[in-house]
Amino acid sequence: MELYILRHAIAVERFDWSDSDDARPLSSYGIAKMKQNATGLTRLLPKI
Repeated sequence: MELYILRHAIAVERFDWSDSDDARPLSSYGIAKMKQNATGLTRLLPKI
C-alpha cells in the first residue's frame, strides 16, 4: 500500500479576507501551484 499526502494550497492572506478563516479562498498563486501538483500526481499515480 502507498499513501500520498497532499497539503492544502496557498490561500489569500488573512488580512485580505474578512470572512471566516475556513472560507478563505485560494490565492492566484495557490491555484496555479495546485494545478501543477495535480498534473504531477496524474503522472505519479497508477491508473485506476
